[in-house]
Amino acid sequence: MAFEEGVMEMGLVRLEDIKDRTHRCAGCSQCFGGGGPYLPFADGYQTVSKWKCPTLEYYKTFSNQARSKAYFAREVAHKKLELNQELQKIYFSCPDCGVCDHICPPIPHMDISRAMKVELNKQGLIPPKSMALNKKMRNKKNLFGSPNVNRSKWAQDSDLPRQGELLYFAGCYASWRQPKTAKAMIHLLRKGGLNPSYLAEEEWCCGLHAGFSGDFELERDLAIHNVEAMERSGAKTVIFSCANCYRTFYSDYPLLVGELPFKVVHAVEILPDLLESGKLKFNSGKRVGVTLHDPCHFGKEHIGRRHELYDESRQTVKKLPAVDFTEMEYIRRWSACCGGGNSVTSSNDPDFTDFHSAKRCKEAKEVADVLLTPCVRCVENLSLASRKHKVGVEVRSLLEFVMERVEP
Repeated sequence: MAFEEGVMEMGLVRLEDIKDRTHRCAGCSQCFGGGGPYLPFADGYQTVSKWKCPTLEYYKTFSNQARSKAYFAREVAHKKLELNQELQKIYFSCPDCGVCDHICPPIPHMDISRAMKVELNKQGLIPPKSMALNKKMRNKKNLFGSPNVNRSKWAQDSDLPRQGELLYFAGCYASWRQPKTAKAMIHLLRKGGLNPSYLAEEEWCCGLHAGFSGDFELERDLAIHNVEAMERSGAKTVIFSCANCYRTFYSDYPLLVGELPFKVVHAVEILPDLLESGKLKFNSGKRVGVTLHDPCHFGKEHIGRRHELYDESRQTVKKLPAVDFTEMEYIRRWSACCGGGNSVTSSNDPDFTDFHSAKRCKEAKEVADVLLTPCVRCVENLSLASRKHKVGVEVRSLLEFVMERVEP
């Protein structure tokens, strides 16, 4: 694939390009959320009665919500305010969950957040922990600073080919922290009659954290390598078990390197058909009550309003035997954020992540004993909070849960 010069410049979220749209805020306060102590009314437009902006709810300062961040960006763009440490704290404390964008389409809140991080990055105003993560990605090609040859340890006994039309992209978290999810993905694909290939150490981090911490140059470098490696492998379809990697390829890569020469698919998009095909035989597992957490990257403004991946996970769960499925109150595009924030908020303020993950686990426990999610980063954040706060809800990867219900 020949990468066009200037593609990244066209796709880069630049403050200069969106500064005029920052003037559109009418001060309606809808982005605060509906109900609660922060609004004078409880029937916020297009929202649910108790939803709140996660940063406003946690930090309890108006500077940390979308309306103020649009104002600060406008002042910076028009040279009326200089970048400083306080602005760094404000913009890097946002998980970019995307609900404010959904509530208020005229104002590109998430683009404003990312553009301001680019400007802060240029001035060296990036938190040390985000800087350290980007350094690991640049030098070691993964989030954890481990030699990238260790990426494929989970697949040592899987005998996965390097060439093939269907390629599995495991991502950093499944490769190092959640290997059972990667193994479940391969097991289900093979049981369904598919033969996935795998890049092993030629797979590099997708670059999500770089893009959401203002380093688009690093994200593009990683994108170029990954796309070229996938082309060499003969991939026609690339399948993901990580919602974050999927979102990066689906939304960011075309802006950074141009149209992709392969189809991008998340596992939940093929699971219902695999289960329906009859090739997967179910075992008689113990009856269990489950609920489902939708990751932010499955909708809102991350992958577009016309491409939301909410139904597929539910179709999958409902096809499983001996499973009683109950919804939580906040689901789909109103799903509460786990607080991970593309590893930006979780690395810079882990207490923020802990607060929101614990809150989400408590909500899940009200309706079920098992909390399923198709996002490996959400699995980690939610499970840590559930154990720490003794919530009593078991957090599971959706893929692992499905695999355990299928005959070997």
